[in-house]
Amino acid sequence: MSAQCECLPGYTGDDCSLCAGGARQPCVRGQCDADGSCSNCMYGYFGPLCDQECPNGALQPCGGITHGNCTINGTCVCNGTAGWTGRTCTERCPGWPDNVCNHHGSCITSSSVNVTCVCEEAAYRSVNDGMCQLCPDNTRTLSTGPKDGPSACVECPKGQWGSNPNTCEVCDTQGCDGGIRCSLGYQDRNCKSCLPGFYFEFSSVAGGSTCNECQSASAVVVVVVLLLLAVSTLLLLWLNSSDLIQELLVPVKLGYGHIQGNKVRFAMSGSCLILTSHLLRFAFQSCHCGVWSV
Repeated sequence: MSAQCECLPGYTGDDCSLCAGGARQPCVRGQCDADGSCSNCMYGYFGPLCDQECPNGALQPCGGITHGNCTINGTCVCNGTAGWTGRTCTERCPGWPDNVCNHHGSCITSSSVNVTCVCEEAAYRSVNDGMCQLCPDNTRTLSTGPKDGPSACVECPKGQWGSNPNTCEVCDTQGCDGGIRCSLGYQDRNCKSCLPGFYFEFSSVAGGSTCNECQSASAVVVVVVLLLLAVSTLLLLWLNSSDLIQELLVPVKLGYGHIQGNKVRFAMSGSCLILTSHLLRFAFQSCHCGVWSV
């Protein structure tokens, strides 16, 4: 059987080593551990020998149980939720006791700054009373930016989409006016689609696609007339190959020539190609705008 030492007060461990503080005053207000160090200091004390009083004194360390706690290195961790802050957790937070930081932030518990609020992302800190005030809709404070005053609330810039400037999305169209606003003619998230009465024109350039306004109904009538004139021109050119038919259609030729400002000229010109190009473009737009269904 192995022998065991029964240590005298002030000594500890298998070999009864001397406790911290010595045999006369071991761990003044704490427990001597097997390695000779002190732990479990009494309420209101800290330090290697548990002999130092916490901030605000041993009777009410760190302002008391409801105000904060004393750490092993002698600093206070304040109960900011209950509205206490400062070096000794005896200073009141803005809005104490029932409206701490306007319920949109937490009270700073660091001893290196004045009493103030740390506001949540959706709120800014008032320069008048230090309270947290909500930002306007669809704006936030930047995670790395200033928090003081209403100007700290910003929105996503033009060309981007979102209610949080920290997580903006780049738009594929030219319709994003900043925040979650779309320019005239655009709609939906990221302003990616067109309102009725507008047609979508794709662009391979990032953010270059557009919504263009459809032409009015009166323009449709004009185009139909121009289309008929173009068809008439082609018919007259084809009929020009028959002398008999030409004689029968002299009145039609003269009437059509009068409209064109040239009584008898029916030669094909480059203007026909330009007219055809415009007609095709209008037909494409009309398909998207639905004007043919009107």
